[in-house]
Amino acid sequence: MRTPPSGRSPSPSRPTSCSTSSGDGRADILSASFLDDQVAWFRNEGGFAPTFTRKPISLASGVSQGFADGALGVHAADLDHNGTVDVLSASRNDRKIAWYESSGGPDPQFTPHTITTTADGAIFVTAADLNQDGYKDVIAASQFDGMITWYPNTLGILSGSLHVTSPNGGESLQGGSEIEIAWQARVGQTGPEVRLELWNSQGRVSDLGYGWAADGNGTMKLYLPLVPGGDDYRLRATSTKDSTIWDQSDMPFSVTGGPLRIESPNGGQTWPAGSYQWIAWRSNVTIAGTGVRFELWRDGAWFCDLGFGWDPQGVGNSRIFVPKSVWAGKKYKLRVISTWNPAWFDESDAFITIQNHNAANPEAWVHYR
Repeated sequence: MRTPPSGRSPSPSRPTSCSTSSGDGRADILSASFLDDQVAWFRNEGGFAPTFTRKPISLASGVSQGFADGALGVHAADLDHNGTVDVLSASRNDRKIAWYESSGGPDPQFTPHTITTTADGAIFVTAADLNQDGYKDVIAASQFDGMITWYPNTLGILSGSLHVTSPNGGESLQGGSEIEIAWQARVGQTGPEVRLELWNSQGRVSDLGYGWAADGNGTMKLYLPLVPGGDDYRLRATSTKDSTIWDQSDMPFSVTGGPLRIESPNGGQTWPAGSYQWIAWRSNVTIAGTGVRFELWRDGAWFCDLGFGWDPQGVGNSRIFVPKSVWAGKKYKLRVISTWNPAWFDESDAFITIQNHNAANPEAWVHYR
């Protein structure tokens, strides 16, 4: 057995790249080891039979930013075009492609940046200037989704000051739900705070609030508002220190739902005719307004009105009366319609049953006779 450069027996690894990471003109070694989740470089100390000193690059387990869970691929390249050698990694278990920004000098420190966490079974990463713009792009292979993916390196993406990392394109998100977002920033240029907005092909759709990350590696959960369904949405992050510095999702993602939603009842309930019922609903007041109309529909057609609701915040809980004259039946749906713009409405996902011992469906009598 050959003794590894560090004089210790590491977990199974793939030393896949050589570089002059320390800038001393000697070829150092990079390694990715799967079982201990480590990306490391081995500094060449020189000599006729050189010795090597191991220097960890990735961070310890439990540190989400910079942790390489199941590291399999590693590559050296100057990604930010500043004359120092940066490091790329591909880690299978956390589906991550990441780059580590070198501080330069004889004993460089490396700052981790996540490129993506959607490379399912990431096993290989390399760099090349595919679009011939003078900056090395990132190319990665992932085993479980069978993908070879190109990540363009443009100012504002890999080498810029601010980068939206999630959602970064292709996701399907539910309006009116909590989502997790992530970004990276060079706080010396951007400051620690960013303004977050939802945009689509028509322009800005909604403000999403502000995010703060003292180290520039930001993650947070936020409420994605009720918006018209579409597949052309992007998240935009803008520095509050310098509004000329911003980034958005590389590719569009989709948002399902609409600006008006029934929370309950959503189907499966039984309502006695002549009873009072509570309707919980939500509205994006900037799109669908603060007022709604309630209707009962049967077999895809309007059957009767049930009243109105209003809430200045668009979070309504309205009491309605089910008329005594409503026929008994199992194929009813509740519909909530914006009084501001009737084009926006929602209806219960499943049928509601009406009980009425005094008003049977007259169509049933016709069929019986």
